[in-house]
Amino acid sequence: MSEYQQVAERAARAGGAVLQDWLGRIVAREKSPKDLVTEADVASQQVIQKTLLEEFPDHGFLGEEESIADDEDAGSLNWLSESYCWVVDPLD
Repeated sequence: MSEYQQVAERAARAGGAVLQDWLGRIVAREKSPKDLVTEADVASQQVIQKTLLEEFPDHGFLGEEESIADDEDAGSLNWLSESYCWVVDPLD
């Protein structure tokens, strides 16, 4: 298994563990009309992003949910200029 696959699996499992931890206490809020997001979605994406970018700090990251708050590139399109970019929808 390649290094990318190993790290991707580790990130997915960590994100899944976060979602499982939230079972039974999820509260949704409206991101936009007919588009809900939960704290669990955001927490899962954050752990996935952290796992991936710790291993591959020169890669871009595009997630469906909010960016990590302390990310200086949050909300920018800097990921477009990276050679590699992880595209993540944490719940799906």
